[in-house]
Amino acid sequence: MKRNYQIAVISKGAFARTIRIYAPDKCDRAVIFADGGAWFDGDDNIVALAKRLKIKNTALVGIDSNESTRLADFLPFPVEKSDFEFPEGGGGAESYRDYIVTTLVPYLIKRFSINRFAFLGKELGCGAALTLAACEKRLFEAFCFICPPLFVSPAAFDGFLKSAKFHDAKYYIHTAAPIGESFLRPVPRILFSACGMSVAAALTASGVSSILLDTNEKDADGKPAAPVSKFLKMFASLAK
Repeated sequence: MKRNYQIAVISKGAFARTIRIYAPDKCDRAVIFADGGAWFDGDDNIVALAKRLKIKNTALVGIDSNESTRLADFLPFPVEKSDFEFPEGGGGAESYRDYIVTTLVPYLIKRFSINRFAFLGKELGCGAALTLAACEKRLFEAFCFICPPLFVSPAAFDGFLKSAKFHDAKYYIHTAAPIGESFLRPVPRILFSACGMSVAAALTASGVSSILLDTNEKDADGKPAAPVSKFLKMFASLAK
């Protein structure tokens, strides 16, 4: 299948990541995705979805990760021991955030004249999204958290949520999407719902005024819930 996006390797010093970029004509905003390959590969990829939804003004940008980098990229602290046989790692999310803020975003602004940004994280990628949402430099207008797994480091995440100051943007938290791809043992769905509520409570405590917590497994038409579609439509419709 012909690739429908561009690929670039963008680096800051020794920190380099492969970036996948779909930039339609006249785009003025971009959604950045953690775990880019998972979103851009396959026949039913994120670009095909955006075209099907007729979203014309939004670039899609994926940051690739692999098994050796994703834990460090996504978690701001090491993984705690748990019942889910989760591998050790974590602690580099601030470097990942710095790369996005000081290297990737300026690159997109310069190359495509994009000046509005959103970030989407799924499962472990929610750790990166939370770290970015607590950044002092406020470049992002919207965040999407799909099944945040706070249980991989419950004590550390609890301290992080209590101390972080999240900036006032639009937040969409979805806890009923297909889950468990990152874990060696099945994770009860109720755990993701509890994590989503904890994130929503922390955002509220920071004074965030726009939070949508979505726990529905099906849309009104009976089809499986589509959190990414909802988020893309929401961000594309935001007025300047």
